[in-house]
Amino acid sequence: MLRDRLTKNAEILKVLGSTIRLGILLELEKDECNVKRIYKNLGLRQSTVSQQLKILKMSGIVTGIRKGNLVCYRLSNRTARELLKLIKK
Repeated sequence: MLRDRLTKNAEILKVLGSTIRLGILLELEKDECNVKRIYKNLGLRQSTVSQQLKILKMSGIVTGIRKGNLVCYRLSNRTARELLKLIKK
């Protein structure tokens, strides 16, 4: 059990090691939002944000909810949320 938790936490830390993914998560910490809002706020290309969101979703840190023709993303991992709070200090 401890080993599983350590493995999962190590995976979260690896994902947070990217400045782009970290920026996306900081945006999502404020409020759930769609790809367009994220890439405009961060000054990134849409394809870059989409690729990074895929990694975040696969790691279980972010979930996407379809609202009409848009997908709204939100931070869904408590450990990642706590780590973001520490990073912002």
